[in-house]
Amino acid sequence: MCDAALATQGRRLLAADPAGVDDDLVGDVTEVSLCVRFYEELVAADRARHAVEAVIRDDSAC
Repeated sequence: MCDAALATQGRRLLAADPAGVDDDLVGDVTEVSLCVRFYEELVAADRARHAVEAVIRDDSAC
């Protein structure tokens, strides 16, 4: 019943297994590391796009 109520809100309930804490920690650290790398790539791409747009704007003003 709780699962159905949570699912309607797009949520889920997770239970931690004390025996699997070490494995979960390694997985979490890896996942966070990958997310950080992905975010850094997005930020770099966004900065590059802004730089190109600024150069184009400046060239068209001349």
